[in-house]
Amino acid sequence: MIPGVRLSDLNRAMKDMCVCCRQLMERLHVVQIDSLATERLLELRREVCKEWGISEADLLRPSKVASVVKIRRDFAKRARAGHYGFHEISKALGRHHSTVISLVHGKKQHKRVRR
Repeated sequence: MIPGVRLSDLNRAMKDMCVCCRQLMERLHVVQIDSLATERLLELRREVCKEWGISEADLLRPSKVASVVKIRRDFAKRARAGHYGFHEISKALGRHHSTVISLVHGKKQHKRVRR
């Protein structure tokens, strides 16, 4: 939560935004933080972005550019190493939890079975 800003004022301001801006604000987690664990996860996200020289907004955009996906994968693997669940990580990235599973474990190559 932003210091000095009431949550009710923030929610009212977000209702007046266009859909795209509101989604971006939600992805950036400019909402009340539920727990210390979530705060630590968001801090990890900031650290990863700083190390890679990318903004959090760029990380959260719906980009499939390989360089951005690589950074998301780095964040997801670090978060899993920190014992965070797929759903928590997916919320921090603004993605579906199955996307985070793919980032962490990679795509499985299935062998073709000849009949």
